[in-house]
Amino acid sequence: MIALKKQNKYTKFYTAFGVSFGLIFPIFSIIFDLILGDYAFTIQSLAVIHTASPLHYVIDTAPFFMGLAFFFLGKKQDEVELLNLDLTKRVENATKKLNSKNEGLTKAIIQMKRSEKRIKVQSDELKLRNSELSTLKNELEIEYKKMTDSIEYAKAIQSAVLVEDQNISSFIKDSFVMYQPKDIVGGDFYMVKRLSNITILAVADCVGHGVPGALMTVLGYQMIKNIITPSLISTEAEELRPDLILYLLNEQFTAAFTNSDMKASMEIGICILHEDTYEGNYIEFAGARQSLFYFQNGEQHVLSGSKNDIGSNTSHKKDGYTTHRLYITDDINFYMFSDGYQDQFGGPNNKRFFKKNLLSLLESNHKLPMASQKEHLQENLDSWMGKNPQLDDICILGCRVGN
Repeated sequence: MIALKKQNKYTKFYTAFGVSFGLIFPIFSIIFDLILGDYAFTIQSLAVIHTASPLHYVIDTAPFFMGLAFFFLGKKQDEVELLNLDLTKRVENATKKLNSKNEGLTKAIIQMKRSEKRIKVQSDELKLRNSELSTLKNELEIEYKKMTDSIEYAKAIQSAVLVEDQNISSFIKDSFVMYQPKDIVGGDFYMVKRLSNITILAVADCVGHGVPGALMTVLGYQMIKNIITPSLISTEAEELRPDLILYLLNEQFTAAFTNSDMKASMEIGICILHEDTYEGNYIEFAGARQSLFYFQNGEQHVLSGSKNDIGSNTSHKKDGYTTHRLYITDDINFYMFSDGYQDQFGGPNNKRFFKKNLLSLLESNHKLPMASQKEHLQENLDSWMGKNPQLDDICILGCRVGN
């Protein structure tokens, strides 16, 4: 409604002004003629004047034409005014929208600045944490290096105590040892000692692996070494037998951990090869939860060990372990091993390898040279494990002896 009133304002005003301005001409013309013609101011005088001068009829139309002219002028002015109002309204609307956008932008800028502050605070916190982590990482690397150096040193000590393959070959020509700790150092160990005309072989599996297991191997190795010293045997006044070694080892081992809460134990097999005796060549074996498997004339046999381990409080008897004797009348391949190989997970179904499969593998290759048998064992292990980690220490000793 306001816009319509503003639209007709100039049209009405200009029309009224034109009509008013147009009346001036006939009024002043009549007054002038009345004065000059000495007429009275009457209706008859007006008629006489118009009759005498027809031009007055033309002058009388001046209000109409002047009003009409000013009407169109006012109309045009109203249109201009309407355009100005429309333009003003559009500018106002655009200004409101722009102000609204500016307000939104201002809020966004404020929010962004707040976010920048939070991000900066978080960034500073992350930098601080990264610095702390970097420091911790460096400390851990230093400690890890110290620990690794200590383990490497333990490995050197363990290696110095345990004999190597070539030392075994110097005693028994056709033989092998597959020794593969789970970690840098392990809890399995083997021993080969030559005393006069006898060769003592042992394979042991101490509880645990890594550094604790390695310490157990060194302890167990030294105990066995002390037991088989000829002077000690002579004081016992008994012949050197595997069951006696196990009995004495169990006594010393148990005594060493009497005041300890740690459950220390060992599974071990001891084999003594007697050569050039009046009874001929023969093997004696006794085991603490470990057996000796051998092949003779193409057939598989076993010398079973005792169910008592080393460290068991129930085996403090000299009859706690049993010695088996095997006379060498033909070529014999014999093996002693810990449970690491047979307990390894792998294969298509990710299962244990199991002892029966290990014995089957040994049987299928037992006619090959011992070095070749070791290669087959290693190849089979690598294939079986695949990407699986090694779970336990592995130690397998194999020998071929003949009459």
